[in-house]
Amino acid sequence: MLSASTELETTSTASPTTALLPLPTADSPSREASPTAEVAVETVIQHHLRRSSYASLRSIDCQVSAGTARLSGQLPSFFLKQTAQEIVRRIAGVEQVHNHLEVIEH
Repeated sequence: MLSASTELETTSTASPTTALLPLPTADSPSREASPTAEVAVETVIQHHLRRSSYASLRSIDCQVSAGTARLSGQLPSFFLKQTAQEIVRRIAGVEQVHNHLEVIEH
């Protein structure tokens, strides 16, 4: 059986009105994300992906840097790729999503 591999990079900008965590305020000590804050956002992302009813989303790798979440891994459909992106873009602390998820069609 042949397997087709397709990878498209999509970028999404998060909407602050759909955030799942509180956003930093103007009087926060720093507007820059600290490594600790980035790890916290990654933890929240992994938590939401692992709670998904779609088992494939549980294996996605996510790294956060300066408000940008980079998703990587393989999924069986474009629907799941988009679903993962939408879950992540709604999380507070995520300003952009770089979706490097690869769709492997069987």
